[in-house]
Amino acid sequence: MVKIISMWFLFISTLIVGQDFSIKSLQTYANIGSSQSTQAKFPLISNSGQAANSFTIEFDIEADYQPSLNIHFKFCDKNWQPYDNIFLDNPLKNTEYSLYFERLPLSIEGASYHYKGKFPNDNVTFPFSGKWIYYITASNNENEIYEEGRFIVVNSVMPIKTGFQRSRMENGISREVELGRVLNLRVDFNLPDSLYPGRLLNVEVIKNHEIYDPIIINRDRYDSDRYFEWDGDRDFTFVAKDIKPGKNYRLLDIRSINKYPAPAANAQFEGIETSRFTFPNKERDNFGGSILKDYRDDYAEYIDVKFRLRLPDYFKKDVFVVGSFTGWDLFEGYKMNGKGGLYTNTIELKRGVYDYQYVTAYFDGENFTDIDWIELEGNKWTTVSEYRIFVYYKNSDYGEYDEIIGYSKIRSGIK
Repeated sequence: MVKIISMWFLFISTLIVGQDFSIKSLQTYANIGSSQSTQAKFPLISNSGQAANSFTIEFDIEADYQPSLNIHFKFCDKNWQPYDNIFLDNPLKNTEYSLYFERLPLSIEGASYHYKGKFPNDNVTFPFSGKWIYYITASNNENEIYEEGRFIVVNSVMPIKTGFQRSRMENGISREVELGRVLNLRVDFNLPDSLYPGRLLNVEVIKNHEIYDPIIINRDRYDSDRYFEWDGDRDFTFVAKDIKPGKNYRLLDIRSINKYPAPAANAQFEGIETSRFTFPNKERDNFGGSILKDYRDDYAEYIDVKFRLRLPDYFKKDVFVVGSFTGWDLFEGYKMNGKGGLYTNTIELKRGVYDYQYVTAYFDGENFTDIDWIELEGNKWTTVSEYRIFVYYKNSDYGEYDEIIGYSKIRSGIK
């Protein structure tokens, strides 16, 4: 029976041609620089020189024999929904066929083969500026999907000006002084004469790799903390107020075989973790990315990592470990099991360096509510994060599509 799940870094088991296999440690990253740290780069490419012009997809396979797989690419609207439009399907240039796998060293436990591919290439191109999804599929059936990933292509046709201002929360009363620290973001641009102001859609802001939790500033809805200004001609200003900067991520470094011996180890060598709400903001992170041990290394193995968190007995909300190994999304399988104030969860991970944090929410078995990213982590103006700003426009070509016409990147926490 084939189990089909769409989730970054989720370890899945499928059955194909009578063979079980798992896709593990899926990564999508821009090709910036030549060091291994490029693995931590946000998956964004540009044809206009604003970012990298290619990206890499790589993952491990746990199997007795090499599976037969393709990678199929689909252009999406601003909400990550693939277009069902033949004009936007990029026929003949939307699939990488019959993936080639390298055999991993025999000493590695947890995986047998590795795939690494660079895009665009002779087989695959990305002609539209906007959001894209790829699907890892069976070679004989593209509807049989085993894993998926996301990336963004930008072809900015106009410059945009961005800036942060430190402030105190204007809307609502915070119970703690730390919770009142916010950033106000301002985005200014002049729409080119070739574009129609009525087709301007919105501005989206993505913090680090938190692609599933963006800040949206819409044109069709006015809120006191999310709004836009227009001079009636070509000048636009979009504003997002009360953005909580949070705190730099926790760091998990399990590369050392001496500190973290196989087959299992605790996440933090120093001991059980606690809330960092009042701790100084001294952590250094990779802006939400992962740096995994080179797949050709004899010790690029998988180990069971036990996360342990101590909280007061009276703490009632659910706690989830969220990080680069979850694609910065919340999933039921990453919920911490609490007993007597000790919360634990064991996750299989490849040796490497991961950014992560603890997120609180209520989970009823289906829906997440009251999600809070800073309750256990803290909130500091000095937090250094990367924010990517995208301006969306409804292009009238090819039956209409959501196009990114403006892009910029800004860092917070730097005076």
